[in-house]
Amino acid sequence: MARLRDRVSETAESRGELVLYKLDRPTEVTCARCAGRSTTRWIAVLADDWTRLWCKACFLAMPASNRAQPG
Repeated sequence: MARLRDRVSETAESRGELVLYKLDRPTEVTCARCAGRSTTRWIAVLADDWTRLWCKACFLAMPASNRAQPG
């Protein structure tokens, strides 16, 4: 199975240490901030640590001017 970082099709936006990526296909992930599980093409990665994934909703809740804090 390919690593998530190898499946990035687009880098969308960054907010502090969070970077939002679009994957090549939907993938089931668990958000490190809210603990929600979802099947999505959009994930945010905290501080380039691919074990600390955030869902798109948590990413969008983070003000663009703030640095991300671990959930």
